[in-house]
Amino acid sequence: FVGGLTRTSIVFPSSAEFPTLENIDFGTHTGATFGFMLEHVYPRNQRRLSWVQEFMITSYKSEGSINSFQSENTFSNTDITINYTHLKFNNLFRVGVGKLPVFFNLGPSIALRVSGSSTATTVGRYLSLPVNKTSEAVNDASLNVGVLLGAGFRAKGVRLEARLEKGGHPAKSFCGILTRLYFLLGLYF
Repeated sequence: FVGGLTRTSIVFPSSAEFPTLENIDFGTHTGATFGFMLEHVYPRNQRRLSWVQEFMITSYKSEGSINSFQSENTFSNTDITINYTHLKFNNLFRVGVGKLPVFFNLGPSIALRVSGSSTATTVGRYLSLPVNKTSEAVNDASLNVGVLLGAGFRAKGVRLEARLEKGGHPAKSFCGILTRLYFLLGLYF
């Protein structure tokens, strides 16, 4: 079993298609993550080298808004909400430090979106006419790829770990870049 807390932030690169998204501060979301892991230990290396496969569920919700004011008759406020849940597959190489109970991780992560949405709600006026529109904020990818780097401590069937993940969609010209910090507790059976 593995579970813990995540701190997720998202930023968008500049894009002609979505010029307002890069100027929005979406803040940081704290959420929970959980799953299970399989650790393949190489006994030849005195348990210092192992390969860890993890299957986890994680989610985040980011909200931001942007205001546009041209005149008393032309203005708008757009609220954007991005709310996704991912099924993650992590493949990590774990290296222990001598006989110390300390280890380091490095490896790729693949996240498949299993639910969620991104909405943009705009309220305002355009040339004195009322505007009230809800649409998809961004057509983000259903598959994301990232890189994980972490360090931890292991003792008697329990491990504590901190990780940093950076990810996005490799085939899309425009998508959000996720930065996720994990604080995890793992139990070995």
